[in-house]
Amino acid sequence: HQLHCLTVIRSTLYKYKEGRVQGDGDGDVKWDHAVHCLDSLRQAVMCRADDTLLATRDGNVFGDGQERVCRDWEGLRGWVEE
Repeated sequence: HQLHCLTVIRSTLYKYKEGRVQGDGDGDVKWDHAVHCLDSLRQAVMCRADDTLLATRDGNVFGDGQERVCRDWEGLRGWVEE
């Protein structure tokens, strides 16, 4: 759902930039859907936020060398396709 929401938000921003308006057509901006997606992503971040410290621009080393383990997207994709 989160990847879907990123796609919806990106699409909505591009449509808005192109001057399209709110409506029900395929090419129209769907603000309610984008707002729902922003809230859904907010909830996901608050629930599962990554608290790994990142390096700063001023030369501090917070987070340098931190190892992260990403999800196995191929494994997840295979499970979904089954």
